[in-house]
Amino acid sequence: MEIRIRVNKRKIIALATCIVLVLALVLSACAQEAAPTAPTTPTTPTTPTTPTTPAAPQVVTKTVEPVYKVLNAQGIPAAVETKACAPRLDTLAGKKIVFYISEAGTGVVMKPLLDALKKNYPTTTWLIVETMQFGHETPTDEHKAADACIRGVAW
Repeated sequence: MEIRIRVNKRKIIALATCIVLVLALVLSACAQEAAPTAPTTPTTPTTPTTPTTPAAPQVVTKTVEPVYKVLNAQGIPAAVETKACAPRLDTLAGKKIVFYISEAGTGVVMKPLLDALKKNYPTTTWLIVETMQFGHETPTDEHKAADACIRGVAW
């Protein structure tokens, strides 16, 4: 009966390296604690010392606090004119709706949703915009005249 064991040499080398490093750290810490300190012997000056005259005391007359200038890393956002959202429609029946079919989920999400909405609201006028981009940057006059817009993003 033969038993085969797969050995990953890189993992074994990495483990052995870690063990060696840990042992080296432990031994170096132990060596520092066990190192004997050299005895100190008092020394006597060979030449007599003469006292020097002390320096004149320094008088602090004014303490200046440091001034720090801090910049906001996020920057200062430009002022944006905000407007309230349009009120919700009570129903879609009889309204003019712009319906965007765009981006990645065109056939999966938006087209079946449009089919269901057309079935449930037969009196609604649908302006369908199909694009593979994010749509118009500014709405056209026809889009501005609509009552609402339905748009979904599916990735």
